[in-house]
Amino acid sequence: MWDFSLRRLHGPDAALGVARAAYIAGAAGTATAVAGRRLGIPTTGTMAHHYVLAFGPAGERAAFESFLREYPGLAVLLVDTYDVERGVANAIAASRAAGVTLAGIRIDSGDLAEHARNARRMLDAAGLQGTRIVASNDLDEYRIDALVRAGAPVDAFGVGTMLGTSADAPALGGVYKLVAQCEEGVDRPVMKLSAAKRTDPGVHQVFREPGRGDVLALVDETLPGEPLLHPVMEAGRTCVTLPPLEVIRVHCMAEREALPAGVRRIDDPQAWPVRRSPRLLALRASLGDGGGDAVRGRIA
Repeated sequence: MWDFSLRRLHGPDAALGVARAAYIAGAAGTATAVAGRRLGIPTTGTMAHHYVLAFGPAGERAAFESFLREYPGLAVLLVDTYDVERGVANAIAASRAAGVTLAGIRIDSGDLAEHARNARRMLDAAGLQGTRIVASNDLDEYRIDALVRAGAPVDAFGVGTMLGTSADAPALGGVYKLVAQCEEGVDRPVMKLSAAKRTDPGVHQVFREPGRGDVLALVDETLPGEPLLHPVMEAGRTCVTLPPLEVIRVHCMAEREALPAGVRRIDDPQAWPVRRSPRLLALRASLGDGGGDAVRGRIA
């Protein structure tokens, strides 16, 4: 899967962040060239519909030949501007006429699975078994999963809108709340008691036990599992140096693979257990009887 989201983002400043996040999460790379230059993320790209349209309805093959000569060995031709099967035929003919290897074709509309199957048959019959098929067109994880399950012969997916704009969750549901306040050198926990918005008091740590779930605890507790929270800023200054992007990517993928398969599945995923430590539950109970919007106590 490749990041194709640049033109759908909320301004150009978002491009680097999206490309970086997508690559860390497992994307093969990005079509945002500046992310390749600045961050070292692998880049890719295909031709645009307007390139084909500029040659006119009868000029699709000429457009393909021109593009192949411009990007020999790298060109991925967009074959759905007029008709997919005709586009594939023109791509094959253009490759032969230009004497340039056809690296790939891209299908951006219609029944992607059916078009991909027809294209694969045509390419293989022409001796182009090494030509890759790229699919795009408002893809998300569910459409990609359906194509994979259907056995569609697609080698790569270009994801734009649904990757860069969070169409299904445009706002983060979490909020920041004060949980403790230092007064005269003593950390005093704060707990919000509003209905349906009760918070967990005290400074926290999260411990992850492989295969068992997470435990939300107080920062001075020592519990089984790996502590997940680490300081990144102290006294207003950054106190850590981030590792190289490739190291972050490998770590992210390893952490994801460590989760049970049921938690990672797309359809009807299992909930990952998160529970509070006994000390945190006791602190909540000690503060929960005070009434009002928020109460304070002393961390034991």
